[in-house]
Amino acid sequence: MSGRRHDNRGAAPYPRSLRVNQVLRQVVAEELERLADADERLRLVTVTSVDTAPDLRHATVYLSSLSDDAADALAERRTQLQRTMGRQVRMKRTPTLEFCVDPAVVAGGRVEDVLRRIRQGGRLGRLPRSAPMSTAGADQVTGLVVVDKEAGWTSHDVVARCRRIYGQRRVGHAGTLDPDATGVLLVGLGRATRLMRFLTALPKTYEGEVVLGTATSTLDASGEPIGTWDMEDVSLADMREAAEALTGPIEQTPPMVSAVKVGGRRLHALAREGIEVERKARPVTVHRFDVSRGLAAGVFRIEVECSSGTYIRVLAADLGAALGGGAHLRNLRRTAIGSFSDEDARLVDELTPAVVLTPAQALRDLDQVVVSLDVQQHVARGLPLDRVPLGITGNGPWGLVNERHRLLAVYEATETDRIRPAVVLEPAG
Repeated sequence: MSGRRHDNRGAAPYPRSLRVNQVLRQVVAEELERLADADERLRLVTVTSVDTAPDLRHATVYLSSLSDDAADALAERRTQLQRTMGRQVRMKRTPTLEFCVDPAVVAGGRVEDVLRRIRQGGRLGRLPRSAPMSTAGADQVTGLVVVDKEAGWTSHDVVARCRRIYGQRRVGHAGTLDPDATGVLLVGLGRATRLMRFLTALPKTYEGEVVLGTATSTLDASGEPIGTWDMEDVSLADMREAAEALTGPIEQTPPMVSAVKVGGRRLHALAREGIEVERKARPVTVHRFDVSRGLAAGVFRIEVECSSGTYIRVLAADLGAALGGGAHLRNLRRTAIGSFSDEDARLVDELTPAVVLTPAQALRDLDQVVVSLDVQQHVARGLPLDRVPLGITGNGPWGLVNERHRLLAVYEATETDRIRPAVVLEPAG
């Protein structure tokens, strides 16, 4: 890895339009996301806002929820967080951090609790003023919701809203979407968050528009122009020929404005500081790359089926370079992840308990095996199994279900005929 060393002198100043609180929120959120990779207690912590005292001696970090385990982890990491703030934010004094649950989230949870009880026909008593965010069913709401993410929302925003809608602390998503992109985002609730890695690996389908003649700093319409070319003579046949060369197994270099980590830091965080580092090309597979004419000159519509980890922005930029100029992507929409399409998806405001899929339905793209009661006891204890008596073939992973098609566990292959548990949803006891 190469690049400029990150310190206070080499960091580019934040735009003046950003207020101190906004900058601190971004820094703290990114650092907590990084720390969560090593400390699972922080994986469900979402930063909603930061409020600094007028003298900048103290800063209150508001969170969507705060379990006892998360509070302990934050107390242990407070000094580390403050040091990170000191390095990244140009302030004469680094404020002391305090953490608490966002009152707006608490109020929202209380309102949603009231509405839920009204819908259920229950009688309303007086709610205590100090009532925390509703966690009714926090360990009961387990499943998957297929969200149609709107433009302007980050994937993190969707997760935070789902926590409030379902009164559920354990929420996670599979496959990040850029804020400007729309479309399918899979969100796991409760114990189903442990299944997200199997969904992240599913192939994905996208639609979008490639604009020839202008390259941008982010490879899409949200960036600043960094080069222009006259590409009016490029034909549809030229585009399709270039797309054909980018179809199949290819090597792709992640863009600087992305969530990929290098040296423990997100590339987009480094890019915001004006730091560019060397990135290793990664193997991806483009299964299908269709091109058609757009509604304006120099604009072409694309539809791509690809493996997980493929950047459509990079494909658009590579198309422009292959044709002797530059290009960028706009109006990106993810239309499918595996068998989950945008026809299955709901806008955030349309999410209800009725649209939650069961864990078995969440893993419908995996081979599923019905196991007997005797085998279920071994599964509940997390024991390896022989695949031959179960009639299991292929490379896995496999979902093991009971006779009612309730997902018990996910098993993975080994180098022998034994299969081992990757996730056990129904443990013994």
